Amino acid sequence: MEDYIFKTYFKMTYEEYKKMFSMSIRKNWKIYLLCISLPLIISITDMKSIREGVLFMLIYIVIFTVILFVYRKVMYSRNFRNRDFEETTYFYEDRLEADTPIAHIRLPYSDLERIIETQTNFYLYISKRSLLIVSKSDCLPDNISFIQNVAKTVNKK
Repeated sequence: MEDYIFKTYFKMTYEEYKKMFSMSIRKNWKIYLLCISLPLIISITDMKSIREGVLFMLIYIVIFTVILFVYRKVMYSRNFRNRDFEETTYFYEDRLEADTPIAHIRLPYSDLERIIETQTNFYLYISKRSLLIVSKSDCLPDNISFIQNVAKTVNKK
């Protein structure tokens, strides 16, 4: 059996879930911008004064932000897969393999959808809605470089 180059371990905690949720918002910023822009357009056209429009917009942004934070907390607590989710990912020259509570995954790097890098993690999308998370704190500098090189190839597609 072939030896892996390196392996990583990841456990989903609420703090990690918050990072993933924030990354998702940054990735889908156009949708959130639209959600905030529509009330602004309405407030400009319907309000009788600038003061009313600005007040309406500030209240809307606060309510929208609170809803996002409540939604994040509810999604984490309701979905058993999100709580204390553990995965071990093995990196080989041409593929990765991952052991998760749900499945054993074996995937050539060329089949990854995309890889997103943040300050703390790599998010390896195995499909449009499924991902593996690799914590940079669990990687040596050479491992980080390896994933970054894979990401250059994967993200070109």
